[in-house]
Amino acid sequence: MAKRIGVAVCIAAGLCLPAVSLAGARGEAVKAQRQAQKEERKTFQQEQKQENQEFRQSLKGMSQDDKHAAMKTHQEEQYQDRKTFTAQQHEENKAALTRALANNTKLTQTQKDELVSTFESQYQENTAFRDARYSERVAYLEQVAADTSLTQEQKKAKLKEYAAQEKVALKSHQEEQKTERKTLRKEIRAEVKAAAQNQTSSGN
Repeated sequence: MAKRIGVAVCIAAGLCLPAVSLAGARGEAVKAQRQAQKEERKTFQQEQKQENQEFRQSLKGMSQDDKHAAMKTHQEEQYQDRKTFTAQQHEENKAALTRALANNTKLTQTQKDELVSTFESQYQENTAFRDARYSERVAYLEQVAADTSLTQEQKKAKLKEYAAQEKVALKSHQEEQKTERKTLRKEIRAEVKAAAQNQTSSGN
């Protein structure tokens, strides 16, 4: 559960800022923010893990129907908490990116806008991806749990297989976004280099 929470938090937070040339105090400030957010995520994940442990204890003595209803409510509450947490970190990252770009003299306004747009669109894609996977996971878990033809071992095997499939889908999604960021950085670097060369030629 803790590992799944960590993945959900990281993918939704939009944590990979587009590469912007940062040096000196600004670069150190970004590093400090990333470290602070890393600690915040660790604390948040530990808190949810503790909540899960306490929740499991609270299920003792309940009927199966009551347990199922309580688990569904608990899962939804934690999911919404993760969405709120990751949205907060995203806004912090977006503000940091905007500040960094404001002080960058090598990029045009169009290039800066494109970086911010990509940063925001990838966050929205992450949110949509997470929402879709969450809905599918809940539906699948309920389907497996309600299947009386399966033994407990068979149910565990199905859930394990589903988790593996989720891992593959997540990796594919992350690689797709990574490629998009890499392509954008390459294009902007080429534009900056070309502009610098034209300026040098004009000066001569």
